[in-house]
Amino acid sequence: MNELIPEDGLIPEDWLRCRVTLIPKSAEPQTPAEFRPISVGNVLYRLVMKMIANRLKPYLRNVISQEQNAFVKGRNIVENIILVKETLHSFSKHDFKQKNFMLKADVNKAFDKLDWAFLERAMRYLNIPEKIISLLLSSYKRAKVTITINGRGDGFIRPTQGLRQGCPMSPYVFIIAMEALSRWLQEATAQGVLKGVRVAHTSPILTHAIYADDLILMGDTSTAEVDAFVNIMHKFGYVSGLHINPSKSRLWFSKNCDDLTVNRVQEAWRATRVQHDEKYLGIMIGPRGDSKKNGDLLLEKMKQKLAGWKSNMLSHAGRLILIKSVLMTMPVYYMSIELLPKRVIKEINSLLAKFFWGKTDQNRYLAYIAWKKVCKPVDMGGLGVKDLQSFGEALFLKLVWSLMADEDKPWVKVCKAKYYPNVGYWRARNVTNVSKMWKQIMGERNFFENNVMWHIGDGSKAHALSQPWFQGWVVQEEGCRHDRLLRVKDLIDEVNGQWDMQKLNRLYQPHQVQQIIQGPNKPNMDGTLEDILIWQPAKSGKYTAKEGYNAIVQMQEGINAEQNLLWEGIWKNKIILPRIKIFLWRLINKGLPMAVHMHARFPNFSPMCQRCYEENEFDMHCLFFCENSRQVWFASPLGLRVNELPLQIGEALKQIMEGLDDYGIQLFTATIWEVWKERNKAVIEHTVFKPTEVLKRVQAITTPITMDPIQTLPVQHIDEGQEVHDIYENGWQVVMDASWDTNNRAGCAYIVYDGGLLHSVGMHSELLNDPFMAEAKALQESINYMVEKIGVSNITRIQFFSDCNNLVQAVNNCDIEQLPSWRARGLVNDIIKMMEDMQLTATLHFAHRDAVQQAHVLANLARRKNMQLSGQLHWQLQQEEEIRDVIDARFFQRVQQAPP
Repeated sequence: MNELIPEDGLIPEDWLRCRVTLIPKSAEPQTPAEFRPISVGNVLYRLVMKMIANRLKPYLRNVISQEQNAFVKGRNIVENIILVKETLHSFSKHDFKQKNFMLKADVNKAFDKLDWAFLERAMRYLNIPEKIISLLLSSYKRAKVTITINGRGDGFIRPTQGLRQGCPMSPYVFIIAMEALSRWLQEATAQGVLKGVRVAHTSPILTHAIYADDLILMGDTSTAEVDAFVNIMHKFGYVSGLHINPSKSRLWFSKNCDDLTVNRVQEAWRATRVQHDEKYLGIMIGPRGDSKKNGDLLLEKMKQKLAGWKSNMLSHAGRLILIKSVLMTMPVYYMSIELLPKRVIKEINSLLAKFFWGKTDQNRYLAYIAWKKVCKPVDMGGLGVKDLQSFGEALFLKLVWSLMADEDKPWVKVCKAKYYPNVGYWRARNVTNVSKMWKQIMGERNFFENNVMWHIGDGSKAHALSQPWFQGWVVQEEGCRHDRLLRVKDLIDEVNGQWDMQKLNRLYQPHQVQQIIQGPNKPNMDGTLEDILIWQPAKSGKYTAKEGYNAIVQMQEGINAEQNLLWEGIWKNKIILPRIKIFLWRLINKGLPMAVHMHARFPNFSPMCQRCYEENEFDMHCLFFCENSRQVWFASPLGLRVNELPLQIGEALKQIMEGLDDYGIQLFTATIWEVWKERNKAVIEHTVFKPTEVLKRVQAITTPITMDPIQTLPVQHIDEGQEVHDIYENGWQVVMDASWDTNNRAGCAYIVYDGGLLHSVGMHSELLNDPFMAEAKALQESINYMVEKIGVSNITRIQFFSDCNNLVQAVNNCDIEQLPSWRARGLVNDIIKMMEDMQLTATLHFAHRDAVQQAHVLANLARRKNMQLSGQLHWQLQQEEEIRDVIDARFFQRVQQAPP
């Protein structure tokens, strides 16, 4: 960025020119207010603004209040919706005694009217760097804007307020401005001017929720409080230029508000009361929460989208891409908030199936394969389209995850105060008169109990009795109040840093104590490792919708669900054209309109082959055994002997494709595809089947596969093909690597060099859960050996080399929160401490695979033969034939004489 911007810190004026295009907000706009101005700016200007935004984003998380959820990492639009829905649910209850209001305020022309002087003060108040403030304000004040109307624009104007719609920096600048309002409301609450809303006795005080320019205000209906709110908003509007538009604002009231109170508050805000439901952030909300209306809105949007597509103009491969990339993304927002009704899911599945199998302009269609089969994962024989019911559940489970992992979020505090004020989530009781969302959250508790666990660091966060923190955990019976407050750290002996067996035996069953001792949680008393909630099925330990969906599908299908290896291999093969993959999938699953299949559906349909009239047309006859098809395979370069093929199509495809290289697979799949196309032409158009035409078309769509002359070189810290000892010849170098198999057997190896000459080798084998843990174990073993060596040698510098970049980055950055394996947290934390404790220059570097090849071969050897060598010296290795064959012979040529 410093190279783009001149030394005076001003963006060149040519970069600040932009055209503003008016985008209609409605189908038939009648007034200027119904257009939205979008600026089309200079690419270099946008690049600079994007870089500033990227630098500012991490800082904003610390200065923007939790009441704002827009454009801040770790916060979500869903949180605002849930907070509003839960508050309205409390408003609708008969036992809610307070008289409260909620205002959905529309900020009029928010981006267009923001005052720059106010923005400058707001940024300085939040300690935004002065250089960024100066750069932004100068770019706003020196900008030249041309208005484009009907495709033409002449002259320019200089704006005096507002932000550019479309500028990468504008959203972040706007939430900085809105933070001033949030701070004013917080200050008024702290001073007792505003009482706000409490949905329960232990609930936090709620006064506002902000998402960009969507503002929610909540408070008491007393005259003093309403006037205080109005005065704050008037003051904010006067200094910032951001005023509320009363005509678009809406009011809700708690159930016990009388008509006189309602009228008084309406007059103060000049806003209309919501009678039934109102849309907020694209979702229909109301006291009851209307899933039906939200479902109908979603269905209408999907129907409108499908109305513009003609499925008969697309291949099945094209339709599949549109379903996955467009149609399946449309329900995501709705399903992140609540589970869709089964009726809606059924209708959506019907729409998707009709688009995939039929024509969008026809009501009737023939589905050759059940939609349930289409929605299976690829490795189970499906096309990988997500099952909507399971996908919706996986998205909704993100709320449950946030409920347990982010207890400081406002919506979580509200739910806790309403539904489980004195206990944890796992002890919350199923009670009546709860919101629909909470009922759905409670319905997912059993599934979560089997998949989440606290990974213990110092034990200060996890509750010992009310939260899962070891395998086989169940909700414990609470004893005295002391037990209810017990944390896991209280079960660790402060003297020796090990588990306090007396406390464990008092609180848990014997089999649970064994699970604690043998499990992945180890005591960590130095405070360097925090407790974190982990999703056990995910290697990273973090819950995502993808991980949740996989766990749900695995539970539904069963752990031992049969894998369709044939179809999985076809799907992953990049040589095969997408439309041919879909054809092969239909072929494997009896989903092609062959005569025998049509006869099974429609008895009047003849099962006889319409080309030879000699046999029934089943899959093998149609594509291989019919005389026309035989002629094609006989003349094909593949030289396929169809007489030797099995009668089952799956077995035949497997037998043929196992013996082919990439070009052979491409040739075979193209041929079988063209045979099918020619068969359709002959049957439907009553033409003669022409084998020569088939072979010509096959030749046209297949080309011999050659190596791409342009190859991408991997990013690395040392030159590819060079050994570590060829580059670093001064001091000590340690090269390590690991090997791992699906049986969790791991092999670790390290090679130590002294000044470029072989010094010693270590090998180790044990059971580890994943490859990353094996890599970390190899590094730990090598460090342990060098620590012992330091005690007897005058070593001042050690360089460690690993080909695991994730491990290198984690250790060098002292970051254990982004590890690819949650089980390795304790191990990597120990490695970081060991590196810090070494009283010398010890560094860890990334090395290319070629540079650690010998260590990799030794790790493989250790894994396969369960070899254990702890720092064998070079002269001892000459007795180990297998190791000597791996290590380059020239490293045995030492200058010093070998010990006797």
